Amino acid sequence: MRDTVSRLDESAAEFATLVRAWARSDEQALLEIAYQGTEEMPELAAFYEILLEERNQRWVEQLAPMLVDPGLAGDTVFVGVGALHLVGPGSLVAGLEAKGFEVEAQHP
Repeated sequence: MRDTVSRLDESAAEFATLVRAWARSDEQALLEIAYQGTEEMPELAAFYEILLEERNQRWVEQLAPMLVDPGLAGDTVFVGVGALHLVGPGSLVAGLEAKGFEVEAQHP
């Protein structure tokens, strides 16, 4: 948090870069943003694995039963997550697709 506050101008620029990458469906750019800093600090990889990949897997396990629940048939299930949870092999999208769900991205 301190780091973010000390770099507000830079953080705003990074956020704008993320939004542009999402709007262009640039998965490679989003992955680079998601794992930013791991080359300089390899120990960050474990942090990102917990923050993104493990969290995504837990969400898949929670969402899958809801998506096949007959009591919710015909209902829309909306899930809002950050853009970085939606890209890469450990993403929420990949996890749902592995369970047989069809996932369609909605872009602005």
